[in-house]
Amino acid sequence: MTQKTLSFMETADAMASMDSKFWGAYRAVKAAKMCATGSVTLFSGVLSHRPAVGTVAATTVNAAVEGLGRSLAVELAPVRVNVISPGLVKPPIYSDMPEEQREAMYKNTAEQLPVQRIGLPEDIAAIALQIMTNPYLTGTVIDIDGGSLFV
Repeated sequence: MTQKTLSFMETADAMASMDSKFWGAYRAVKAAKMCATGSVTLFSGVLSHRPAVGTVAATTVNAAVEGLGRSLAVELAPVRVNVISPGLVKPPIYSDMPEEQREAMYKNTAEQLPVQRIGLPEDIAAIALQIMTNPYLTGTVIDIDGGSLFV
C-alpha cells in the first residue's frame, strides 16, 4: 500500500479510490431494498480524523463516506445508517507487504496506541453487530482505533 503526496499521486489513482470506496458504497445503498427497520453500515477510516502526509486521497474518501452516512441517515429514515471508522487493523490488505516490514508497522503502531495493540477483524465485527442491532443508533460515526485519536 503506497502512500503518495498530492504532487506525486496520479489524478486517476485518486479518482479510482473515490470510485471504489465512496461511489461503491453510494451505488450499493441506492440499489438496496430496505425495510423500515433496516440498517446500513458503511466503513471509513481513521484518516478522516487524523490525516497524514501522503494520504490525501484516503483522507478525502473516508471523510466523504462519513458525510454520506450522516446524509443518508436523514434521507433514508427510519432506516438507520451508521459508519465505522477503524484504525489500523490486521487485514489481508497488507499481505503484499514484506512480512518483516508489515510486522514492524504493526509493532510500531501498537506501541503508540493506548491499547498497546492493533485491531483485529473480530474487533470491527463486534462493533458492526452492535450497530446493526441497536434500534436507537443512526447517523453516527463510530471510531474503533485503539485510541489513535488521542496520541
